[in-house]
Amino acid sequence: MKLIEKEFLKNNKELHISDAEYLIISVGTSYEPLVLSIRFFNPRKILFLCTEVTEVVLDKIVKYCEQEPSCYQKRKVHETDPTDIYREIKQAYLDWKRSEKLYIDFIGGTKSIVNLWRSGNREGDGTV
Repeated sequence: MKLIEKEFLKNNKELHISDAEYLIISVGTSYEPLVLSIRFFNPRKILFLCTEVTEVVLDKIVKYCEQEPSCYQKRKVHETDPTDIYREIKQAYLDWKRSEKLYIDFIGGTKSIVNLWRSGNREGDGTV
């Protein structure tokens, strides 16, 4: 994984504008893409959205990335309940004072989580 990480960061360095202050990331069944996202954005704080099934993957991510408990939060969401997912995203956005350096990455997770983001982001500008 370390070699993949190194190559990914090297190949995408021109896309990296600045580090994220906050990152909201949905946890799917594979940890590798999420690790790459965390390494790329280098956030100060992370909110992981996981389900009962994907919580074990979250443990792998935290261990691999050596995340301190004070640097991340986890919220269990019901994968088919868009209201539940949206509520957690909205609350984090408000808790983090509507930061402009907040990124949301739905590379992991279920189709319903991704579709929720699309439907909630009608303006297409990344706002919640």
